[in-house]
Amino acid sequence: MPDKGYIPEWLRKIKQSDDTARAQEFAAKIAEEKAEQAIRAEGPAFWRRLIRELQAAPHAMSELGMDEVVGICQALNISKAEESYRFGVRSIGVIPKFTHVDLVYATGDHQIRCNPLNEPSYKLLIRPGKDGRIGALRPDTASPYVMNEFEVAEEILRSMLREVRSPLSECSLI
Repeated sequence: MPDKGYIPEWLRKIKQSDDTARAQEFAAKIAEEKAEQAIRAEGPAFWRRLIRELQAAPHAMSELGMDEVVGICQALNISKAEESYRFGVRSIGVIPKFTHVDLVYATGDHQIRCNPLNEPSYKLLIRPGKDGRIGALRPDTASPYVMNEFEVAEEILRSMLREVRSPLSECSLI
């Protein structure tokens, strides 16, 4: 008859492994809930900072002497449940070109919908970054990097500037 106090070491390892897995699942669930709370609480502030950054661009381009392009910004507000803005860039020259992107956000949502004029639509997922600050992640790229509002605005504007400055772009001709 086996000793009643004896527990094989391999059984202890299985039990320890099970306990570790349960603790990791619990920690992941807590982290997910904290991220969810942060997104709901800080997502609208991130949206406002992003919009403010993009709204500053038309004046800033003029101040910097970027006379070949003109930036525009207008609130669309298509529905009461969502806020939406159109940011555009047009080139001035012999063959003027224009492009824009519409940004749409529902307060407390986990994403910003981006609808460029001449490119496929995409979403920016609102997530906490490694530093804990809320930012946006573009899931259709290979980078898992969470961008702050300045980086998101730069990516959006650089894309539009590249389009209107390119001699062979598919921009709308004005």
